Amino acid sequence: MKQLKHIFNIIFSIFLLGACSCLTKVSSLEIKKSKGWIGGDICESCESFGWYMQYDYEYKMATHDSLSISVCPRLYYYTIAMGPPLYPVIPNPRLLFPKKWSKFDVVIKFQNFKGKTIDINSLQYGVKKSKRKIIPDKIGLLTYRRNGADTTELTEQKFYVNSDTLYLLVHFNIPQNKVKRFSINFENFIVNDSIIHFPILNLKRKSRFLYDPLMIGH
Repeated sequence: MKQLKHIFNIIFSIFLLGACSCLTKVSSLEIKKSKGWIGGDICESCESFGWYMQYDYEYKMATHDSLSISVCPRLYYYTIAMGPPLYPVIPNPRLLFPKKWSKFDVVIKFQNFKGKTIDINSLQYGVKKSKRKIIPDKIGLLTYRRNGADTTELTEQKFYVNSDTLYLLVHFNIPQNKVKRFSINFENFIVNDSIIHFPILNLKRKSRFLYDPLMIGH
């Protein structure tokens, strides 16, 4: 019995010495007064180390075409402090010399638009409480593959959809940490030269602190 206890203490000590703790801040954009939009399940993530928070929001048209749009914005995370197990008391030195913040982008997924012509220039975006409109820096067509995703920058704002699912990466020349609110106005969205009314999506930044007392293998 004593021998088993001794072996257990050795294993536990090795386990403890190889672990550390971490305090992380993560920020996401979450629904704020967006009638008709619901939380989706295709890109939700919230981890305490080395990840980020992101949620997608979905709206489905009640028509025979079953048109649907999903929006997946992503904000940032950063490690505030690390340390021995249970006590993340060592500040992250990188916070003294922060890197340039990544630019904000959002993925918009269109489903069941195959055979239709859409005008993405008819979408309007805002990032301030005053609802001041902003223009994307660039818009790319996303193609997902097994080993990642390819982005092809679009030169035309009006184009024919030839697939069941279409992903657009909308990029803004705004640092992620400056985005406190974000909205997309779909009310004048033009499909086949006619307006199809999707409701406005309003999102507001929410931040959380995540505490991981015992990380192994990082």
